Amino acid sequence: MLTAPATEMSNHYGKIFCGFGACISNPPFPPWFVKWLFYPPVSHHNGQADYAPYALRKIEACLLDSGFSESEVVTVHPERLEKTVSPETKAIGVTLMDPLGWGPTSLTFASIFNGKTATQAEFERLSSILEAQRRRGIKIIAGGPGVWQILQVKDWERLFPIDTVVVGEGERVAGELFHKAVNGESLPRVVFSEDADIELIRPIRRASVGGLIEVSRGCGRNCQFCTPTLRGKRDMPLSMIAEEVRVNIRGGNRSICLHAEDVLNYGSGPKNRFKPDEEKVLRLFKTVLAEMERPQLGISHAALSSIAAAPKLVEAISELLQVGKSKYAPLFGYQAGIETGSVRLLRRLMAGKALPFKPEEWPEVVVQAFGLSKDNGWIPAATLIIGLPGETPDDLNATLELMDRLKDVPSFIIPQFFMPMMETVLEHAPRFDVANMGEEHWKILLKCINHSVRWANMLRTLYFKPEALWLKALYWVGYRLLYFFAWLGGKATIRRLKLKLPQV
Repeated sequence: MLTAPATEMSNHYGKIFCGFGACISNPPFPPWFVKWLFYPPVSHHNGQADYAPYALRKIEACLLDSGFSESEVVTVHPERLEKTVSPETKAIGVTLMDPLGWGPTSLTFASIFNGKTATQAEFERLSSILEAQRRRGIKIIAGGPGVWQILQVKDWERLFPIDTVVVGEGERVAGELFHKAVNGESLPRVVFSEDADIELIRPIRRASVGGLIEVSRGCGRNCQFCTPTLRGKRDMPLSMIAEEVRVNIRGGNRSICLHAEDVLNYGSGPKNRFKPDEEKVLRLFKTVLAEMERPQLGISHAALSSIAAAPKLVEAISELLQVGKSKYAPLFGYQAGIETGSVRLLRRLMAGKALPFKPEEWPEVVVQAFGLSKDNGWIPAATLIIGLPGETPDDLNATLELMDRLKDVPSFIIPQFFMPMMETVLEHAPRFDVANMGEEHWKILLKCINHSVRWANMLRTLYFKPEALWLKALYWVGYRLLYFFAWLGGKATIRRLKLKLPQV
């Protein structure tokens, strides 16, 4: 049996980026409100979840290829787990994204509001269910990008109902581990799995949350704070990508989201200093569109340096998808990392982020990429890291200056507190939270909020085209409730910390 916390077992009303709402904390936002607005449960048919996180679908495919039958591998929402478990159930696999709320966005919300994120609360609910199943002798195997959080807790073996934690990519080890569990053999407490070769990565068999499809794995830019950038980059074959599009369309997904750390670097990478291969990227988009009746196609991430390096490619993709001209493509959203406006910090901690440009060109690269995005209907949801190791007031002021240059571009700029992650160069660096914030930190935080609030309503109306009236109304109400609770929570935080905030 396979599952994940409720925050991940949701199709988010068909709007995958709404899943980030699960990073919101309580206080100030009530749990019922966050769940209602951001992660309603997935539907089920014939005992199987209609949609599941992409990582879970990959493990599901891996198990089916390792000899388990379709009836032996069941994927369900955690609320259905106790009803679905049978005497024949021997193992439960769980994928974890942010179990303790230590992801950068979650950490920022929780630290400012002294609260608990929805991701943490739902993991705790899942843990209570898993503990009951574990007492029945069922083995619990956990993997996913968030398991590093579990291993950083002292006495995790006693505190969490998990028999085996898999760190890294699961394709090399999942089949063997689950067969051992089913056969009653002993399992290792921790398994470190190496990167999977392309031939080990199997196409998914059932639809994924948000129609997500992995086109590349790994990154190679070697940012010192990030795990994916340290993994080798591999591009998935177009035939596998097309097959997974068909699986998602048959499964009921109306839109497809191509996922990579930088979709514009499909077919490219370190070997040519991350300069996009325009022909291969356009072939990727055309291959996917050929499988779809409606061009509701998006991407998860794009590097700002790739956008700046390939303006003609950006224009060609917008023309191909009819961005801003079709009701199915009123905008084209993507996630990106600004992280800092300081050339000194960029050169020291993430020099590869600027490639194919030089670190010294980074602020201008960001401005150019934002400008190209505005011209072509692309909407960045860009992150800034507050509290990078070794930062100085000059570094923070450089970031403030860069933000001033971006104020007229429709976008979200999301502040994130630095959190050292396992398997990164900076894993032993000190974490950053609200208690460490100085005047410049607060200025950055407030600028980010002011910038995002300024553009939020306009982008909300575009993002929900051409959706049903009830969905637009739901987020109209949610949009205003968010500001109301943010206002109440912000006042409480200021009182609690006795802050005198600087003017922005």
